[in-house]
Amino acid sequence: MTLNGARTLLNLDNKLPSNATYSFRVDASGASSLVDHFFVSESIVDSVLAVDIVDSGINLCDHCAVVMDMLLPIQNHITYTRNSKLSASKYSYRWDKADLNKYYAASYEHLHAISVPVHLLHIDSMTADNNDGIQIDIDCFYRSIVHALIHASEVSIPKVKHDFYKFWWDTELSALK
Repeated sequence: MTLNGARTLLNLDNKLPSNATYSFRVDASGASSLVDHFFVSESIVDSVLAVDIVDSGINLCDHCAVVMDMLLPIQNHITYTRNSKLSASKYSYRWDKADLNKYYAASYEHLHAISVPVHLLHIDSMTADNNDGIQIDIDCFYRSIVHALIHASEVSIPKVKHDFYKFWWDTELSALK
């Protein structure tokens, strides 16, 4: 899919296993269709390892989960030591101690408040002049989802300092090790 010569998106249906013929099904009538797809830009298509459709018995929806496995390169980040002036405390979420009901309720509340940019689904909104606006809308929608989930976790998942369990471990012990 090309938007007037701008960015090219590639459909990944060719990476589906041969037995993955539908992603939507109606049990009552036996009807099924492949209606859910992944599209990625040309720049990351080689990073896609697999695409699959998961039709499990625990899914109560008529759409099956569509999953994609990717192997993306990790960028090197500067790591500061405990003695560095720029050091910031790193925290880890303790999901094993979480109040999951509170997390589900908070995430529902925050995600429900996000305005979905449904106008992007209409083909008439996709013009070469509007590519930057489309990208901005998608990025804003993505950031809203991420912020909603982070906020839900902050109010319901306990955090501990990253070195909480080995508070005595420091850079000198790392060097000796």
